[in-house]
Amino acid sequence: MSTVPIRVFIADDHALIRQGIKRIIEFEPDIAVVGDASDGQMTLDQVCLLKPDIILLDVHMPDMTGLEVLRAMNDIDCDTKAVMLTVADDRKTLLECISSGAEGYILKDSDTVDIVSAIREVNRGESFIDKRLVKLLVDTFTDKHDDSHESNKFSVLTDREMDVLSSISEGMTNKEVALKLFLSEKTVKNYASSVFRKLGVKDRVQATLYAINNNLAEFMANK
Repeated sequence: MSTVPIRVFIADDHALIRQGIKRIIEFEPDIAVVGDASDGQMTLDQVCLLKPDIILLDVHMPDMTGLEVLRAMNDIDCDTKAVMLTVADDRKTLLECISSGAEGYILKDSDTVDIVSAIREVNRGESFIDKRLVKLLVDTFTDKHDDSHESNKFSVLTDREMDVLSSISEGMTNKEVALKLFLSEKTVKNYASSVFRKLGVKDRVQATLYAINNNLAEFMANK
């Protein structure tokens, strides 16, 4: 493991949440909190100044919302990767955050292990989505589903790639997929990269949306 800690910035308008996350992170030797803020404008200013590796970014903040901060970071080509902090029933904002390119999505009441996993996964160049948010996305696209979308590209995937995509679309990390399929994490990552390329998506979050929107489970059941 690298001796250089992952530098994290916490942005949330509730002091108790900021302090709670900070306490969680302080127990991890490979993660360090470099700053925090309670409103959007302060967050953007501090991120530009401190250039943290990861920002835990609350979706709802005063002055600028988390979504506005994320878009502003994109506009200035900020290298800091964003993990959005959200609530369980905010479908519209979740989809807007995904379209704006955040790397991670986690619920505010998540367990310690999930928050730490999100930070580490995103820092490694992966994306992370809370399993409960996957359920929200499934419900969203089930509600909206019709037969007007383009034909899916699942037929170009190998059986093993389908297994990997199915696991990813359930919100599993590479480590969890590796354990489930009896593969190494490196092999899972290679399969995932191939899946993303073939489907024309950039990461596991977009792959999850693609799988849900195109009824992957039904496709596999009828294969």
